[in-house]
Amino acid sequence: MVLLISLLFPNEHIKTVSSPDHSYLIDFYQWDMGAAGTFGILGELNGPLWFKKRIYREERTENVKIKWGSNSKVSINNHILNLDEQIPMDTNDYDIANPLI
Repeated sequence: MVLLISLLFPNEHIKTVSSPDHSYLIDFYQWDMGAAGTFGILGELNGPLWFKKRIYREERTENVKIKWGSNSKVSINNHILNLDEQIPMDTNDYDIANPLI
């Protein structure tokens, strides 16, 4: 089902940001389900090789504001994530409606 939805409503790449020391790279995408659902922003942390980890998801927003506080702390739309400490490896994403941190 998820694959079908992904094929019908692909994500549009908005921007890629890098931490000040270039140790983290985050890709941001805008998604829109059209009349079938809602829209929002996704953030994916680039990992080794081609692996990515979804770390951020916010519904009903079209813009993304990013500010790095340090090499591992990033503010995304005024929500602060510490990439070294607060994103457990077994989580799917940081969802604004249901925050993990």
